[in-house]
Amino acid sequence: MANSNATTFKYTQADILLGVESKISGDIVLPGGGNNDVIILGFNDANDNASGVNAIVKAHNLIEDSAAEIASAAAEHSVNTNNFYIGVDGNNMNAGQQLVFDFATVGSDGQGNTSNANEVSSMDIKLFNFGSEKSGDELFITVITKDPNNAGNTIKEATILTQDADYTSDLEYTVRSTSGNPIVGIEFLAGNNSSFKLGVKGIGAIKTDDTFKMEFGYDITDADGDKDNGIVTVNVDSDQDGVADLNTSLSSQKDSSVYHDSADHILDAGAGTDTLLFKSGNGIDFNSFAKEIKNIEAMDLKTDTNANSLSNITRSEIIDMTDSRNDLTIFGSANDNVSFKSADGWVKGGTTTDNGNTFDIYTNSNDSSIRVLVEDNINDVI
Repeated sequence: MANSNATTFKYTQADILLGVESKISGDIVLPGGGNNDVIILGFNDANDNASGVNAIVKAHNLIEDSAAEIASAAAEHSVNTNNFYIGVDGNNMNAGQQLVFDFATVGSDGQGNTSNANEVSSMDIKLFNFGSEKSGDELFITVITKDPNNAGNTIKEATILTQDADYTSDLEYTVRSTSGNPIVGIEFLAGNNSSFKLGVKGIGAIKTDDTFKMEFGYDITDADGDKDNGIVTVNVDSDQDGVADLNTSLSSQKDSSVYHDSADHILDAGAGTDTLLFKSGNGIDFNSFAKEIKNIEAMDLKTDTNANSLSNITRSEIIDMTDSRNDLTIFGSANDNVSFKSADGWVKGGTTTDNGNTFDIYTNSNDSSIRVLVEDNINDVI
């Protein structure tokens, strides 16, 4: 924290892509129609439209099938569904019958339908004729997740449903990973004395192209007794290209100092007299700058001895970046560089002094409300 009671807040996102859960609660559908040993099962949304989330589903019978038959691509059993219940060789799950859902593999059903690579957070299932309604039923569930420590590897988590306490009174259960890792597959296996129906109510897909918000509250006092408090809002806007844009908003009413980060898609410093800091040779060329900066009153290029720079500053950027006063103060040293876009109405006038610092005054002939003060140590040109 600086002596001005300004706090530097830095959010660093790890190299894992962030996502949010999107609940999909429509029918399950067979894009190709019919039942087969291997199908592509689609999940519709609540409006019965295709969600784009699907799975390759295979059917086995671990009592009847040999290891070679299970591994073989030849049809031994069919996956059957009526848009809600799903089973093996019919709409029931009987002793030894297994359904394997693969969400991660891109594949084809041989009828021109292909699956997508999906990550799943949950699956909501509903059972019929199970548990206390009929003794002896068992449902073994194996959740297959990504291994966060070993790319390409998976981890299996096993659960067994046998009694009323394992599910709701409506015979419903939500399949999740206990580790919180993305689910890439789920296996359902009926116990040796079982016969019941397995229904799919919905699925939670992990979407990495959605925008979500994280708020960080702080109330701190440093060793010098400087104090600050407020809320920093980080909006993560992930695009289809898998690159997450970070949007940062500060709600502190006090003066804030924020380091410029090229990962920030939008930076809103909020109320107060706020300073954008630059270091390590960092800078902005406004000719190619496509991000948003709001409510910044000052920029400081002299936080270190590196040559930091601001290039091709335009009057429109000053209006967008600053508050309603359209005033910007730029601090810097002899190592730093500032240039204003030519033919944009910029005029270099006299100088002014504030708190012992001398500044060159820049105004704009196209908008008399604009004023930029550039510390006279900086190499500044139009």
